[in-house]
Amino acid sequence: MTFEANNIIGRRVRYDDLNLKEGLVQVIGDYYRYQLVDGSNPQPGHTYVIVQAHGNVLELAPQGEEG
Repeated sequence: MTFEANNIIGRRVRYDDLNLKEGLVQVIGDYYRYQLVDGSNPQPGHTYVIVQAHGNVLELAPQGEEG
């Protein structure tokens, strides 16, 4: 298994962890490219779960508003 499969998939990230300008997300101190599985745009105040990793690209699924 890869590092991503063992340590990253299933983690939650907040909107604040995303760098919208660069298209990056910070996870465990490292930066990865990301895309949302539903093709939507990240929304302020929402959280996302990492569902897949393809090299240095993570797929995020929206989990709704933080709370």
